[in-house]
Amino acid sequence: MSEQEKINDYDSEPIAFCAKCFSPKIIHEASIDIDYCGDCGCSSIKEATVEEWDRLYEKKYGHKYVVKSNDPKRSPVFKLPLNKLMDKLFNLKQWKSIILSLYPRFPGGLGKADSIVLFFDTIIKDNKLTDFRLKMMEYIKG
Repeated sequence: MSEQEKINDYDSEPIAFCAKCFSPKIIHEASIDIDYCGDCGCSSIKEATVEEWDRLYEKKYGHKYVVKSNDPKRSPVFKLPLNKLMDKLFNLKQWKSIILSLYPRFPGGLGKADSIVLFFDTIIKDNKLTDFRLKMMEYIKG
């Protein structure tokens, strides 16, 4: 099954949403066997296809619930803290080529861990963290 077919199949499933605020954040309280809205608390829940719900939401609020953006700073890579970025770089087999793409004259002869620590120290001092995050987006998904 292709990626597009998976998306189309997923979108054909009905979505439960709040009848009052149209939020899809529906919570089930098992102790009293009731569903309610996680945003406004309303217990009136409706179901529709994703497309129908999206149109209803946009009509009510004037914008889509999920706004797609090409802004790279909204990607998960830009939300990762430094320690997670270091882990991601350490686990990439292309770690050395990423470092050399930003610093072609980066000192050799260091071990992997020492190189990454020195690299992060350098990009922070040189204010190149954003450049590094953009480069990482080329190598990792999400």
